[in-house]
Amino acid sequence: MPVSLDMQTHLAQSLTTLCQAWKVMAQDGTTIRVVSHTRNLTIDGELYTALPIQPAQYEAKSGLAPDNTEVNAILASNIFSEADFLAGKWNFARVEFRVLNYLNPSIGYAQRLVGYFGEITCRNGMFRAELRSLSQLLAQDTGQTTSPHCRVRVLGDSQCKANLATHTYNTSVASVENRRIFTIGVTKADTYFDYGLVTWTSGQNLGYSMEVKRSFGNRIELMLPMSGLLRVGDTLTIIAGCDRTRGTCRDKFSNAINFQGEPDLPGDRRVVHFPE
Repeated sequence: MPVSLDMQTHLAQSLTTLCQAWKVMAQDGTTIRVVSHTRNLTIDGELYTALPIQPAQYEAKSGLAPDNTEVNAILASNIFSEADFLAGKWNFARVEFRVLNYLNPSIGYAQRLVGYFGEITCRNGMFRAELRSLSQLLAQDTGQTTSPHCRVRVLGDSQCKANLATHTYNTSVASVENRRIFTIGVTKADTYFDYGLVTWTSGQNLGYSMEVKRSFGNRIELMLPMSGLLRVGDTLTIIAGCDRTRGTCRDKFSNAINFQGEPDLPGDRRVVHFPE
């Protein structure tokens, strides 16, 4: 991105008045605008809220190598809360990062990067989020490879086409061990809800979802603890899980025709196989 002449003149001064502006857009449409300054700023007609942000190191690379930076800031319940980070609300959020003159934002940007959040960690009242540029997507595999297990990422989506209506249950918490383990009012065979999904419809975790690690009858263990406390009577929706094998697709969901795996391929061991 070319730097304007006015910004070049400002950068050439012995004293600059620069700040960092971050516009973060979650996948659910929530947008937050923050700026590393002592007061709120209006940038391009949009209000940015002042938030203590540690200066981030910006790394720009030539060619198709991805540019990277990171943001370190305090956790603020009305802006970025730890509960939202733990619930995955800001995972892969789209981010616009800019460095500008807070006394005259109209002269343009010294740096600008558009990308998405990568790794996010929370600790001691602070959070650190890695910002990866869009060119990072070029380093990711976009094709499909053969696999003995199903490659569909989301159970019941347009590729899977499994009917989840008969495998979805509205129930409530019967007892609580901790924020990760509890029992519900529905009893099924062991492993029935393994890799399934719990979505909370009341309580401190209202609206949040979490994957199921394992289930034994009506006892549910989540992949990660919920950010809010669990209480007896909290309501939830739970969907049965799939281990991505052909047997489960066929016998549990009656959906073998849409199975996206190749369990009958010989595999790489055939390469070194000698005839008897």
